[in-house]
Amino acid sequence: MDLDTLIRCWRQTPGEQQFRPAATAAELALAEEKLSLTLPPALRQLYTFSNGLSLFQGHLTFYPLHEEKSEICLTRVTPWLREQNWLVPAEILIAGSTGTGDPIGVWIGPKSAGLSLPVVQIDQSFQPNCFSLASTGLIPYLTFETALDLAMSERGGELHTVLGAPVSLPAYDIDSDDAIDAWAEWIDPQLLQLPAATDLTQLDENTLRRLLQ
Repeated sequence: MDLDTLIRCWRQTPGEQQFRPAATAAELALAEEKLSLTLPPALRQLYTFSNGLSLFQGHLTFYPLHEEKSEICLTRVTPWLREQNWLVPAEILIAGSTGTGDPIGVWIGPKSAGLSLPVVQIDQSFQPNCFSLASTGLIPYLTFETALDLAMSERGGELHTVLGAPVSLPAYDIDSDDAIDAWAEWIDPQLLQLPAATDLTQLDENTLRRLLQ
């Protein structure tokens, strides 16, 4: 799966998505300067398509690179959340949020070979075990969220054609445990190979770090 395929899928339901103009080279360079890091390729590719976006009727949002008057942007939101007492490890860069307001971050620290850009969701409990490992990479994460949205819509029958998925995978009700495992095996097989793959939710910071490093 690649981002271009996902973008074509998103463009087929324009009423459910909100895109912004693509980030310019100057905007990308400014963001990297303020973050003091080079944006991972998958994240850079996403911003090269749209400098911030909302998907699936607000179910998933990625913040714009930089806003001078708002903390809700890639360059400013991570330290701002820490100031608000959110538990955000040093290895996580917050890039967006779910429709329920849970921050979504990418793991930019040291990681095991083969992991591209792990995606971590942080729940609003403010408890030590507030982390969930959503995916081993940004593209697999976006692929699964796209599949889930399609399956829950009138376009469920197009799921295999649009994503090029095997027809053996269920096209409806894919939020059941068995269906999630089947789709995860196709979309993100590395996720299921991790030591704690039976439960990748309610992780504490140290457990998350051990899984990824």
